[in-house]
Amino acid sequence: MSRPLSRFLAAFGFLALGCAAEPAPPAKSAASVDAGDEATACARYAASMCETFDARSRSCDAVRRVSRWIAPSACVEALRHLDDTQERIAGLRKDCDEVGEKLCARVDQKPEICEGLKQDLLTVPPEDCGNLLEAYPQVEAAFMEKVASMQPLDEATQAALLEGNPPSFGPEGAAVKVVMFSDFQCPYCSRAAAVVDRLRKDYGERIRFVFRQFPLSFHENAHRAAEASLAAHAQGKFWPYHDLLFANQGALDAASLESYATQLGLDMAQFKQAMEGDALAAVVDADLALGERAHVQGTPTMLINGEGVENPLDEDAVTAQLDELLGANATAPAADAPAPAAEPSTPATPAP
Repeated sequence: MSRPLSRFLAAFGFLALGCAAEPAPPAKSAASVDAGDEATACARYAASMCETFDARSRSCDAVRRVSRWIAPSACVEALRHLDDTQERIAGLRKDCDEVGEKLCARVDQKPEICEGLKQDLLTVPPEDCGNLLEAYPQVEAAFMEKVASMQPLDEATQAALLEGNPPSFGPEGAAVKVVMFSDFQCPYCSRAAAVVDRLRKDYGERIRFVFRQFPLSFHENAHRAAEASLAAHAQGKFWPYHDLLFANQGALDAASLESYATQLGLDMAQFKQAMEGDALAAVVDADLALGERAHVQGTPTMLINGEGVENPLDEDAVTAQLDELLGANATAPAADAPAPAAEPSTPATPAP
């Protein structure tokens, strides 16, 4: 199955993950443009340029925006010189083509990887292709790490992700196992939390779901928030505390973390004692080490049966993948294993 390498390019700032604008009407050839076509010239010029750049690219988006306010006569003139413009763009894109060929050679021209890479390289603004080639050593290192993250994890690493006493739901013997690495201060993780909520409600007895901590270093409150969530986990309240943290991402200071514990009726003496020690920080750091072992490059990262999910924010895609796997494993005896208690009553301990 071909999987896009969009996160690899996004890491270099060349691709903005998000929505594409509505496509403009198909362009006429430059030779057919005359003064009577001025009313639609800018829309046709934008369409032609987006076909040249790739509709997902920032360059396409920029042309569409500019075409809304420049004079139609300027667009008519630009269309008359479209061939020259496209030739210039092709010249700039040669550096991206070279990067693509070099990277494909590193993976022995595997079509399922190269196709995704070449499609994503089309979204790089042509003027940035030179920068990409100049930074090739760093690009290659990031690419190979991304390729590694696309491969199913080895059995030992998959087992390690499920060990210990992490927050979880669903039967331990479920045939389908989902692991999420998340950061309570990451806005995208907040969106992914809605997907997790859907999984808890609709798949809680059919899959094994494990939550792992991966607070990013530049999120100043994320590590302590992760520790606080584990303190709540020790009192059987991880999931409601998890929901409060994501609902209040702008307030994750120490006082707020305590207020959420109070709101949930936690034993505050036990909560504060846990937060004062080093044990919870060690659990979080162990999760970070597990994430690095599993090639986690950012948050949120979701793995299903040891294989990375390209977009854990896409609820429909995630549930479709789960339904497919659950159907394939419908007769597996492990799926009938009894579900453990919703929350353990013992403190969390570092994963081995």
